[in-house]
Amino acid sequence: MARSEISARQRQALALIEAGHSYSQAAALMGVAKGTAQVHVRRARAKQRAGKRG
Repeated sequence: MARSEISARQRQALALIEAGHSYSQAAALMGVAKGTAQVHVRRARAKQRAGKRG
């Protein structure tokens, strides 16, 4: 997997947040801690920004 490729979990977390779920709701739906969901979204967005630059 390329370093800038967004993982399935990152895509899932990002999709839930973009659909209007809170981080707590997204985390519960994913079965992870709120902080984990936040990290997934943060890393996904960083990878998206990096892809636009490169």
